Amino acid sequence: MSANERVKILIGYLKSNKIIRNQQDFVERIENNASVVSEILSNKRGVSEKFVRSINNAFSFISTKWIMTGEGEMIMSEPETIRSIQKNEERTDINRLIETNASLAQSVSKMAETNAILASKIIELTSLLGISDNVYDKTEMKSSG
Repeated sequence: MSANERVKILIGYLKSNKIIRNQQDFVERIENNASVVSEILSNKRGVSEKFVRSINNAFSFISTKWIMTGEGEMIMSEPETIRSIQKNEERTDINRLIETNASLAQSVSKMAETNAILASKIIELTSLLGISDNVYDKTEMKSSG
């Protein structure tokens, strides 16, 4: 079995144990290029030591020796360590959601501020043009009546 095939097995293991969601998640976690991973998985590129180090940096419980040579076991750590890693990943996902929510709330707040400024400008313009404040009420009455 080649190192490329072992990388395929590794990704399958990480997915089935919900340590990663998909191949793109794997790429992001090892901080590599999607095309490099794709070429390795399709046997168009060999597995380099640098690539294996990037896997080890992201997934320290995986044996680099196993990836390179096939010797030993793929998993070096106890299952408890893996469960701990999974929990950390879930926390990371939750933190990402919290950050996204905060960012969206900030955007909504900025839009509300902009909306208030625009409403004030509309009032100024209608006043300058001598348009009655009741214009909006009349249009609503026509459309509903």
